[in-house]
Parts: sequence; C-alpha cells; structure tokens
Amino acid sequence: MRCVRALGNLIGVLVFWLAPSVVAGQATSPTGSIQGIVTDSMTGASVTGALVRVDGTSLFVYTSADGTFRLDALSAGAQWLDVSHTGYGRARPRVLVRAGQIADLTLALVPGATPYLETVDVRPGANTADVAAPSARTLDASQLEALRGVLADDPFRAVHALPGVTAGDDFRSEFSIRGSDSRHLGMSMDGIAIPWPLHAVRGRTDTGSIAVINSDALDRLTLESGSYAQRSGTRTGGWIDFSLRDGSRKAFDMRASASVTNASVLAEGPLAGGRGAWLGTVRRSYLNWLLHQIDPETDAAALGFLDSQSRVVFDLSGTQQLQMSVIAGRAGYDEHDETPGANSLRDADSHTVVVTAGLRSIVANTMLLQRVGYVSQGFDNTGEFSQPLGEGRVREWIYNVGAATRVSSRMLVEGGVEVRRQHESRVLRSFARQGSGVVPAGEDAFDGDSWLPAAHAQLTWQVSPSLVVSPGVRVAHSSLVDEPTINPWMQVLWRHGRFDVKAGAGEYPQFPEFDQVLGATGTRTLGAERAAHVDLTLGATMGGLRWQAAGYYRRERDMIRLEDSEPVLFGDRLVMPIAAAYENALDGSARGVELSVEGRVRALSGWISYAYGRASYTDRLTGESFWSDYDQRHTINLVGRYRLPKAMALGMKWRYGSNVPVGGYYLQRDGTWFLTDRRNVSRFPTYSRVDVRADRVFTLRGSRVTLFAEVLNLFDRTNLGPSDPSIRARTLEAVRVTETLMPRVPAVGVTIGFGS
Repeated sequence: MRCVRALGNLIGVLVFWLAPSVVAGQATSPTGSIQGIVTDSMTGASVTGALVRVDGTSLFVYTSADGTFRLDALSAGAQWLDVSHTGYGRARPRVLVRAGQIADLTLALVPGATPYLETVDVRPGANTADVAAPSARTLDASQLEALRGVLADDPFRAVHALPGVTAGDDFRSEFSIRGSDSRHLGMSMDGIAIPWPLHAVRGRTDTGSIAVINSDALDRLTLESGSYAQRSGTRTGGWIDFSLRDGSRKAFDMRASASVTNASVLAEGPLAGGRGAWLGTVRRSYLNWLLHQIDPETDAAALGFLDSQSRVVFDLSGTQQLQMSVIAGRAGYDEHDETPGANSLRDADSHTVVVTAGLRSIVANTMLLQRVGYVSQGFDNTGEFSQPLGEGRVREWIYNVGAATRVSSRMLVEGGVEVRRQHESRVLRSFARQGSGVVPAGEDAFDGDSWLPAAHAQLTWQVSPSLVVSPGVRVAHSSLVDEPTINPWMQVLWRHGRFDVKAGAGEYPQFPEFDQVLGATGTRTLGAERAAHVDLTLGATMGGLRWQAAGYYRRERDMIRLEDSEPVLFGDRLVMPIAAAYENALDGSARGVELSVEGRVRALSGWISYAYGRASYTDRLTGESFWSDYDQRHTINLVGRYRLPKAMALGMKWRYGSNVPVGGYYLQRDGTWFLTDRRNVSRFPTYSRVDVRADRVFTLRGSRVTLFAEVLNLFDRTNLGPSDPSIRARTLEAVRVTETLMPRVPAVGVTIGFGS
C-alpha cells in the first residue's frame, strides 16, 4: 500500500509541476457561501437531518425538512464537505467557493454502505438535456453493487432486473429489450459508442459471457429503452450508457474484494493536492483453477479472465479539465471433449481494449468537450485437433467534439460532430474428420474498412415552468454501404404538482455489420435497418415512491435476416441450409406496457415492475410471419433491500418471465422435439429465479470490512435455455434443443476498504 500511495504522490507532484497552477494565483477573498439540497439518489426525495460539515473547520449544519442547507462565512477557495446520514453512504464533494458569491449544488446520497461519493451536480438554474426522456432508467453505484452478485461481478446482469428487460440465459450477460436482441442495442462509455465490452468466446453462441467491467469502478449505468436522444449513436433498439467514476480528490483509499470465483483490488487518490484524481482497479477470475483443484480430472468448461479499469482527471484551470479512461481485459476458455467432433472447440482467447481521452472546456455559457477514442477487440479459437477454427480483429479510431450552450435561462442548445474509422477482419473455418485427424472443409473470411461520419443537434426549451420540449436530429453516413441517414426525434415533458407526463418519438436507423456485407453470407447491396419509436410515460411521486406507467410502440422495416439458414420441414421433407444470405427482408412491430413502483419506505427500498409486450415479424421475401425470437409476453421483476440494525442488510431479487420462443422450426410433442414448417411456434417453459443476499459491515480501526453471502436460484428451480440443436434426418427429431440453466448456487465474499 505504501508503494501505491508513494506512486500516487509522485504522479501528483509531477503533474502539479508540469501544469500551470491557477489556484495559487487566485486572490484571497474574505468569504463566500454554499447552499444546496440533499436528496435520495434512488427516489429523488429530500433527505432531512443530514449532517453537512466543512472539513478542517467547526462549521456544520443539518438539512431542513425540505433537504436544503446553507453555510456562510466560508473562506474563498476549494472547500471539502463531509455529508452523512444514517442509512446512506457518506459523500465528500469538493466545492469551489468564490468571494461574495453563493455556490449552489445538489447532492444525491446513495443508500446503503457504499464508497464515498465525491461528485456533485452544480445547478445552472434550468433543466438538463435529458429531463424529458420517457424511458430512461439509471442504476447508481449502490444499486449496481447490490444487483451485480457475489458469484459474478457483472453490472450488465444488474440490468436484467429492470422493467421490460428479457434475460432468460443465466450464463450470458447479454439481454433483450422490448423484443430487440443485443445486436440492436447500442452502448457507450463516457458518451462514446463502443461494442459490447464482454469476456466471451467469439464466433460461437453456445458459451457464456461476463462484462469486462468491475462494478466498483462505475459511477452509474443508464438504460433507455426507446425514444432516446441520439448523441452517441443509434440502434433500432434501446441504448445503454455507463461511465467510470472519478477517483477520490480527498485522500488515498483502497478496497480489496474476494469471492469464490474472482478477486479484485481498487485504489484511488488525489493528484496535486486535489486538483485531480486517479482510480485504478484490477480483477481476476480463478474459476478454472478452482474447478481443477476440486477435481483434477474434470472436463468442465470454464471462462477465466483478467481485466482492469482506470480513470484520471486533472483540472488544468477552473475552466479546463483533462479526462482519460481505460478498460482492458483478456479471457480464456477451455473445453475438452472425450469424443470430439471435427469442429469441437478446445481453447478460445479474446481481448478487449477501450481507451478514451478528452478535454473539457467552459467558455462563458458554453461547455466544449473534445474526445478521442480507440477500441480493439480480437479472438482466436482452436479445436481439439489443434486446428485453427477462427480468428478476428476489430479496431476503431474515434474523434468526437460536442458543445452545449445556454442561449437563455430557459433554452439550451447542444450539438456535436464525430468521425469514426472502423476496420474488421475475420476468418471462421470448418473441418471434416479424416482418419484420426481433420481436414479443411470450408472458410468464411473478410477484411474491410469503413468511415462513419455523423453530426447531431438538440434543443431543450423550457416553454413554461411545467412544460419542456426537446427536439433533435442526427445525420450519419456509412461508407461500407454508401448510405446516408437523417433521423429526427422529439421529447416532451409536462409536470403538474407531483404528476408528470413524458412523451417521445423518433426515427432510429442502424447500419449493417461487416460480416453481413462482406462475409461468405454477406450481401453488398444491404441497406440500413430502420425503426420508429413512440413512447408515453405517466408518473407520480408520492411518499418516497415513484409510480410509473409506460406504453410503447416500435415499427421496424428493412430488418436484416439470414435467409435460408435454418433447417425446416417442407411438406414431409427435410430442407437443410444451402445458400444462406443476409437480406433486408423483415418488417415488424413491438408494442406493450410497463408498470413499476420504486422507492424507499423507511428501511425498505427497491422496486417491483410488470411488463407486457408483443413483438413479431413478417418476411417480405418468403411471406411467412412469426413471433420475434425475444417475444416475452409477461415479465415481473421484484427487487428489495432491507436495512437492519448494526450495519446489516438483506436483499432479494425475483425475476419471472413467461419466456421466449425456441428460435427456429421446432415443435415439441410428448416431450420430444421435432422439426416443423412454422417458425417460433414453441416456447421455453416459464422462467423464474429468486436470489437472496445478506451483508454486514464492520468498522475496525478506520478500515471497513463488508461480508457478503448470497444464494442464487434459492428454490433450485429448473429453468431451461437455448442449446445447439441438431436434426436426425430419418425421424426428423431434434436433439439438444434446450439445456438446463443454473441450479441453486451459494456464494460468499468479502470486501476490505482502508485508506486515509
């Protein structure tokens, strides 16, 4: 720990010496003031009786009945506040006090035993740009910590419990939203669109996955299911944005965590006396090692990984800040089959690297953010006979500049331009048995480049105290298919007392992927997929609870399908895939309602939601109609956390789904699966899983020790998920259509935090 702290101090001295110091040159003034409001980050309700103390002084106040406070006679310059309340994590924000002025801020305390929160929302006196978003859900640090799980530290699995989310495969992080699969869901880190950052076996669909992110490093994760502002990019489905949190500007801090499957270390601290901060975390899985220690002869397949995340911020001046974030990870998958086939997988390696760097500048009423980014993903798969089954590489270089300016007290204008260079190459090989070995039987290879320039603009106009309208437009072009797109959107918010109405609509295109255009089954004449979203949300806040009812409709056209790629029954004859090709063949729609209640009542917090949806497609080329592969009619998610005395807490999560179709032309009769001539006519059995968790926090000589225990699938329910089916040609019987998902699994873990 001394080495880490010394390294942090050395970096701080060097950065402070190299960068121009503006703090020392500021004139000292007698006093200024700080006023603000303290709220609950989950419900938005005011927190009464929170202690707000100024570090290094005897000044303190308690928040009033409406959560507000004010501190006067503070020395000009940077001041550290220490904000605390029973049942919440402490917050230590840094606030710049100017002589003769009042610093106005909003501070949301995070429920539970969480790390220090050191970011504040300084209110400019008007609404933020996304205030009218009708379908946005944000998970803060405490919710991510409670939902990620001890066994698999995965923030994406926390999203599985949100309204409208379908996740019926216990072994994968990916999920679907309102009938859209993960390929049609966009993702961004710190505002820059990136591919899904997952530890997974590429080129295969019958293995597991886990996020390349330690939840401890996240500030928040926001899911927008429809009608979102298209700043970072666009997909025909929803959008997920996450951001790494800044390190501590107050003091060095360190956390170490361990569970039965992985261990991690997170360290953070200030730079140059608080002018900047750094954060770094490393996480390693040892599941492979554990399985072989339990049974050295085991042939069980397992995914092992090593990943890290880091972030550095530094204030060059009061108006300029440097930012840099990095996530990187490598995964290995081992599987051994006693009777291997010609294409049986033995080893798979994959890597992910995402780097973003930015300069944020404030000039008058305008904020300018320039960012560059680099993304690299790759994989190598090897078969049981040491044959190279496949390899691939993805690289992207991004430059992004955005600006937001307040043209009046009620009007905010923002926009941005992005240039993205993409390169992708991939080779997938198939083999056939010959004697005791294998010989090549086929190859799917491509190597391509693409330019993706884009620009967007958005206006947020507070027409009146109760009405906000926010129109926007994005234009983009893909050189891969040489097609431009123009996609507008509109969001509206109307408030009346504790009630609000949010509405949104927009056009959302999505360009084809490289393999869909350049691969062996690719079609160079493919065009963009397109979707039109319409959302309406009614909400009310009462007694610490947020009640919400949402309705949505999504119309899709020119959706891409791999035609003639599945075995099908034609009359009484089996027809196997021969010349599959991607085509803009599908038109479809999705519609539904989502009802939820969330918030906190005394020591109990959480939410319950119910969603009903229908999603279907019609193939213009074949004339067939079928339900979406992710059409789940009924979804119930119940999440609860109860705080007990002596820093203890109990948590419970129940996920229920009527489940999705078995993708393909399969029909079950008397417990046996057969091939049929209609697609998606059978469904997986109802999915239901209850997870419980308990934790206890101990404070020992300034250190903080948290013990966790959880049981996944408490009632040991047998849930079924998709497998890798095959057809017996003579009987038309399908085998390995489904597989059993996770049984009851207990797990324990510990987190130790210590520092200054």
